[in-house]
Amino acid sequence: MEEDDIMHITLQKRDKGQTWASPILGEGQLDAYSSDLEQKRLMLQRFQEEVNDYNSSKYNGHFSLS
Repeated sequence: MEEDDIMHITLQKRDKGQTWASPILGEGQLDAYSSDLEQKRLMLQRFQEEVNDYNSSKYNGHFSLS
């Protein structure tokens, strides 16, 4: 997307729940503390998504364990 002569790029991970050491291979890396915080944030996000999926499936009667 280009806006005001600035290109904005959105990257999406293929594997949910895995942190990136760097968005660009070989260019800088997260320090260990930041990486740990990011991993915890991703785990919380994934848990919340799974709970929402479970709760919505309970109410509509369609739930399957995968």
